[in-house]
Amino acid sequence: MSCFSPFARMLVLIAAVLSIAAATPAPRPRLVVLIIIDQFRADYLTRFSDLFSPGGFRRLMDGGAWMTDATYNHLHVTTIPGHSVITSGTYGYRSGMIDNYWFDRAAGQPRPALADSQYHILGKQPQPDDHTSPRSIQGSTLSDELRMATNFKGKAVAIAMKDYSAIVCAGTLGTPYWFDTGAGLF
Repeated sequence: MSCFSPFARMLVLIAAVLSIAAATPAPRPRLVVLIIIDQFRADYLTRFSDLFSPGGFRRLMDGGAWMTDATYNHLHVTTIPGHSVITSGTYGYRSGMIDNYWFDRAAGQPRPALADSQYHILGKQPQPDDHTSPRSIQGSTLSDELRMATNFKGKAVAIAMKDYSAIVCAGTLGTPYWFDTGAGLF
């Protein structure tokens, strides 16, 4: 004979079932969309929400996740370090993305953070200040992790108005696209 009452046994059974249900992983999403808008304050989403159409930001707000208090815990917030914090989850001292440009001691001059003399932009004459490669990024990014999690079957595409925004968000395994103002093309 058990020393527990039927009620106590039922509570233990319910707790066990609930813990199994809670341990079941959520299904993998079929699509991940990350939108980064420079200088766009978080309160703008609620402040101007009545202006968003059902198929645009409103859909993303209702069916996705968005940050209400996204802040950087560092002072210098130029594009590359800011985007890198979001896409890598770590600060510049770990990702290597400390600024858009930094002083290259070996060359004795400033250089673009994503410059790489081994790569150039197709259809364009190479320029010394071109951001052309994610080689300087140390560690992985959200795009890299998504590609690896799908055994490289998933796609990771970054679209931006600036080369360095697209490259940082695409990481080393994604595909960056940006608007080239000189060529007038993506």
